[in-house]
Amino acid sequence: MNQNPDSIMENETNQYRKLFLIDAIGAAITALLLWQLIGRFPLLFGVPLFWVRWLSRIAIVYSAYSLLCYIIRPRFASKFLKTIATANIIYCAIILLMIVTNFNSLSALAIAYFIVEIGVIGYLAYKELKTVKKWLHMHKVSFAHTDTQ
Repeated sequence: MNQNPDSIMENETNQYRKLFLIDAIGAAITALLLWQLIGRFPLLFGVPLFWVRWLSRIAIVYSAYSLLCYIIRPRFASKFLKTIATANIIYCAIILLMIVTNFNSLSALAIAYFIVEIGVIGYLAYKELKTVKKWLHMHKVSFAHTDTQ
């Protein structure tokens, strides 16, 4: 059954918007947890304040970016989604760097938190990149089909 091209575009837009919204909310929650929980209890978590500040600032920027993409519905959403997916992967690498460089001062609770954080963010980045790849494949096929007619 062939779908109307407008409904296909609407479904794609809704998929992108949903991912941007999930990303925005998740990054905001991350910033909140870092600043209000981990930052307020340094003896419990053992995370240096320097890292708490920088990780939460990055999360705020990511949240604002994703929320803006959700609101404005950019024309080439796949490029914006690929950007935040890449940024999320970089954020996971920064968290790993923080764990490695501060391993002796981090509590088991902090390490567990950050491992879960890497898992959640990594999975979201995977879903974002998979969505971009699907979009590119669909449009490459449709562009090729258009060229042959």
